[in-house]
Amino acid sequence: MSFDWSQYLNLAKELAGQATIPAEQEARLRDAISRSYYAAFILARNYLRDKQGQSILDFRF
Repeated sequence: MSFDWSQYLNLAKELAGQATIPAEQEARLRDAISRSYYAAFILARNYLRDKQGQSILDFRF
């Protein structure tokens, strides 16, 4: 499957209220997934910091 990455630019413009061409559904779905992933990461980081007293920088992979 090939994704037209310029659709991310169209979506960014649309979200900023400057769209001349509406974003395609795939760009919207990819953006939603990306935002969900980032939110889950931040929630986990904050839980470790606030409830466990740990930092993600303390972990060695």
